[in-house]
Amino acid sequence: PDAQATGTALGRIERVFARRRLPVCFQWLDAFATGLAGQLSAAAYLEMERLPLLVCTQEQVVVPSTELLELVTVGSDSPLEDVAENWNINARGFDPEATLATPGDVESFRSSLTGSRAFTARLNGAGVSAGMYTDIHDGVTELVGIATLAEYRRRGFGGALTAYAAQCAFANGAEVVFLSAASAEASRVYQRVGFGPVGELVMMTKKLWDQNQL
Repeated sequence: PDAQATGTALGRIERVFARRRLPVCFQWLDAFATGLAGQLSAAAYLEMERLPLLVCTQEQVVVPSTELLELVTVGSDSPLEDVAENWNINARGFDPEATLATPGDVESFRSSLTGSRAFTARLNGAGVSAGMYTDIHDGVTELVGIATLAEYRRRGFGGALTAYAAQCAFANGAEVVFLSAASAEASRVYQRVGFGPVGELVMMTKKLWDQNQL
């Protein structure tokens, strides 16, 4: 709560990033460090993103009816076709023109699912939604990459997959599940399955060199 973007601290951080030709990027929960945005803005940092952050505990999760859906858990021992399906739904859910996964992509993604898990929702055998939770650390995990194919949106599938993924995370040791919403509409979807807003996730950045000098 007493985070301070002091000139001394920023100078040290910026020197490290400048040597690596990387922009400095800060990301934090605004409710936790309310004065940080103003301090960074005064130091010429630009706000790049401000997303609603929501959390859920096991007691809060609301499971909608999923009788129309088959919900599939994807892990490191899953068939490659299930892993590829999950990858491609996720990619196409965010970008309908996204390139499909290569065999290398699929193998790499599957091998990464040791502590994390991915999930696919199928309707009449066809994949419609996908997402995953990250490795659980100290009882906390994040739901990421929740996406529904464009032609299947606004039918509750993304919410059902979110609730199912949260349930699985709790069953595997999570005490708190959090996620960030890309829009107010997405936030409402997550709130319907038990997630509650706790503030906004803020990202501010500063580029330390001129691209033309590289």
